[in-house]
Amino acid sequence: MAHSRAGITIIGAGISGLSLGRVLSKRGVPYAIFERDSIETAKKRHRYGITLEPKAYQPLLRYLNSDESIFRERLAVDGALKRSGVGGRPFRAKRQRLEALLSRDLNIKYDHKLESHSRTKGITILTFTNGQEVSSSLTVGADGVHSDLRTAIGIQAELKTIPYAVYRGKKLIIASEDRRAYDLLTEAVRQDGNVLQHRQGSAIFQIQVDDLTTTAADLTYTYSRSARRTSEDPLFKPHRPKSGARDLPPELFHEIAALNSGLKGIFAEIFDAEKMRKDRVINWLMRSISVEISELLSAAEGKGMVFLGDAVHAMPILGSYGANAGIEDAIALGEAIPDDGDYTKLDIPAFVRERSDLWRKLVGDGEQRLASMHTAQPPAQSEDSRSNL
Repeated sequence: MAHSRAGITIIGAGISGLSLGRVLSKRGVPYAIFERDSIETAKKRHRYGITLEPKAYQPLLRYLNSDESIFRERLAVDGALKRSGVGGRPFRAKRQRLEALLSRDLNIKYDHKLESHSRTKGITILTFTNGQEVSSSLTVGADGVHSDLRTAIGIQAELKTIPYAVYRGKKLIIASEDRRAYDLLTEAVRQDGNVLQHRQGSAIFQIQVDDLTTTAADLTYTYSRSARRTSEDPLFKPHRPKSGARDLPPELFHEIAALNSGLKGIFAEIFDAEKMRKDRVINWLMRSISVEISELLSAAEGKGMVFLGDAVHAMPILGSYGANAGIEDAIALGEAIPDDGDYTKLDIPAFVRERSDLWRKLVGDGEQRLASMHTAQPPAQSEDSRSNL
């Protein structure tokens, strides 16, 4: 069995793990990132847009040696059209491009799925399913909602399913094949931005641009509403297995068809029940995770471990800013290391205590934003909401 030392060991090459790696690399602190997926799989995943907030991405620029305008143009979902927007404001970025930029020249070990751990004389030994063993004084769990590290050390995180029926579809519109849909979309984007939203009562129709060029548009769209509590709701399936995400109830298409008459323009084009049947549509469960501070402190004090991003404060996908919180976590941890680069001097429990209130607030705010999105408004206000991201 191969064994090595990795300095700071980061589990997970998502946004928070890569951001931390970028900070440590810039500061000359030894580290290694271990990612369960292969490099081929990692490069193909996350082909969707996310909203980046200035307070998250601007501090990251110095670790990327990047000017803000170049950063925005390179990552913006409509960067090819030179429409990345004004600096200092939120903008829609392609997550895949962001991760590619963050990962450049970092020390990432792919095909490393965590299997178990042990602790002796202040050193953690991590064992991976490929037989690799790594010893680490500081281990960082940045491996998302279903964290392997969190599971391996026995932390019981509350995975709460919030009562909303949400369905997400992916669609590629090629201008030469469907000029009408492409023109409707580009006109809507010019007027209202890269996130388009229409409300009917408490139901939300949302279109997010993931990539927009002069020849094609790559979209994510969602239909969401509160779960019905007076009777069984065929669209809300909180106990479905992971494998059941693509099992779509026929009632979904009946409901969309009934509501389509109230839609106009690009919304009527995208939320067409018959066209949706041909798209890749999945059921999204709105979930959040809060980890008890006592368990986080136990991991920090007894195992030399700390968690970042969705591994510690996952928020419901709609209406939340999980990627931004993950970046902020990573920069805070990376900059907490003493100036001499000696990470063994880092007071991990103090770091956890300092950020724990923020983590709880993030989850609560995410749940509240989801509820606010679906609160029915008076008819006079029930118009398309506009985002100039």
